[in-house]
Amino acid sequence: MERILSTSLPSPRQQLGFMPQLVADGDEGVHGDAAAPLSPPRSNLHNLLQQRQPQPEQQSLGGLAHQDSQSAVNLADLARSGAPEPAPASAAAVAATAPSAGGDARAAQPFGAYLAAELHPAPTYPTADLAWGQTERDRVYNALVSVPYQLERFLLFGVAVCLDSFLAVFTLLPLRVGLALLALWRTLLGSHEDSSSSIATTTTTGNPTAAEQQPTGGPPSQAGTRPTRRRGARLRGDQLFDLLCAAMSLGVVLFLWNLNAGTLYFWMKDLTQELLKLSVLYTALELSDKICCSFGVDVLEALAASCTQLAGGWSRGAACALASDVLVASALLALHGATLMSQAMVFGVAMNSKKNTLVALLIAANFTEIKGTVLKRFDTSKLFSLACQDVVERFHLLLILAFVIVEEMGNSGARSPNPRLLMGCAHIYAGEMVIDIIKHAVLGKFNEIRPGVYREYMRDLCDRVSASQSHTIHKLVGFEPFAPAALAFRIAATAAALRASSGGAAQPAMVAAAAAWLAAVWLLLLAAKLGLGYLLKLTATAYMRHYETKRGARPARRSAVLQHPPLSTAAAPAKKEE
Repeated sequence: MERILSTSLPSPRQQLGFMPQLVADGDEGVHGDAAAPLSPPRSNLHNLLQQRQPQPEQQSLGGLAHQDSQSAVNLADLARSGAPEPAPASAAAVAATAPSAGGDARAAQPFGAYLAAELHPAPTYPTADLAWGQTERDRVYNALVSVPYQLERFLLFGVAVCLDSFLAVFTLLPLRVGLALLALWRTLLGSHEDSSSSIATTTTTGNPTAAEQQPTGGPPSQAGTRPTRRRGARLRGDQLFDLLCAAMSLGVVLFLWNLNAGTLYFWMKDLTQELLKLSVLYTALELSDKICCSFGVDVLEALAASCTQLAGGWSRGAACALASDVLVASALLALHGATLMSQAMVFGVAMNSKKNTLVALLIAANFTEIKGTVLKRFDTSKLFSLACQDVVERFHLLLILAFVIVEEMGNSGARSPNPRLLMGCAHIYAGEMVIDIIKHAVLGKFNEIRPGVYREYMRDLCDRVSASQSHTIHKLVGFEPFAPAALAFRIAATAAALRASSGGAAQPAMVAAAAAWLAAVWLLLLAAKLGLGYLLKLTATAYMRHYETKRGARPARRSAVLQHPPLSTAAAPAKKEE
């Protein structure tokens, strides 16, 4: 009888041998209990096994019970020493995992144990990230709640930055051009006075007497002498750049004014009906817009540097570089303005179509954008560039929709916009917002970028805005302001012409009233620009102060997170202790 019991039941040494292995292989018991803690360290278990003496094969039931009680005492001592307690195992698991006579320590799991584990699944605990403490639920709601809030706040601030640079073209640029022309007039007047005075001094002054002559090699006389030529104040590089930008902007305005919108509209309508789809044409124009905007910022920077170099000293190389920069910048600004106008015509064709062309255009263009960005690998620097492109695209879309509304009013002769057209413009803008949110949410999910990165982008942009002025602030988001300003000037001129045509023949009193109205509008725009620029600086300073306050409190939270183990390994033992 004793031989049968000793050979059928595994020894306590074998039980201690397979129990840690069972816990290490799976984080749950056979019957689907809560997730068990990790196995004790190998060194403590090895010392415990070394304390156990080998038992003879023949033993009694009382001796076996004594050994089992002794092993339980040793396991209790091990648990009090700080190591986690091994998970309990059933008799079926003991028989299944016990080493066979051939030495195989990993036998197949019995069907009964497999069925018990399938019918009694283990509870699921949230798994927190060690760095930021984000669980699966946090990652889901980050894409649904945090990304729209953080992204739209950044885009709204970026659009305000673009608007500040845009208004500066109509308000501060004319003032700077006036100051530059005044400086140029003073330069020319001073040069003329110096030349005339030097000529008069030469003609009225006779041969000097011997007393007035200075000995050779002596110091020149200081009394009663004046320089033969006094050079006037020269133009600075920024003043020359303002003059050239004003001239190029005027040229782009004249180019867009002579560009017939009706001819462009019907050409696009015939082209989309015969050769290619409207969405393909819109995608090509959108890509051209981004290329012109990127190159426009670089060309304007090169032109500003050439102006500074030429203002520092005349040279043939500096003059040639300035001339080439002016030609390239003028051509690029004209192409950018035509591209924006063509985008507006595409939306006009879509909204005036009898079919659901606008819906098809929005779906095709926006999902093409998602496909081109989501399936690519993005890091934080590329994501910041993409967010800045979305800022510029959002501002351009507002301007394009305004052009569509005003052109429709001009073609129909109405003094108020069409409600159906306004509804279509609202659908376009809302669709752009939704697509931007989906794009950034999916990008953050696929590339494992947390929504807090937009907070870092916002802080970086605020830091740069607080140290920039309106003539350089457009570079922060990659916005080129002169081509959109030219298109906006055409929109305003079209609206003014529409209003003037409905008022009858022009009279001197009406001309004076129109001039006074334009002056009032300009003063209003100037006040809006100055208020917006100063509000941007105040907002940037307040946000940086808020960011630094939150950042100062963040390390304590992160250290607290790092001090605690993940919830997947700490939640189950805490529940057992209760």
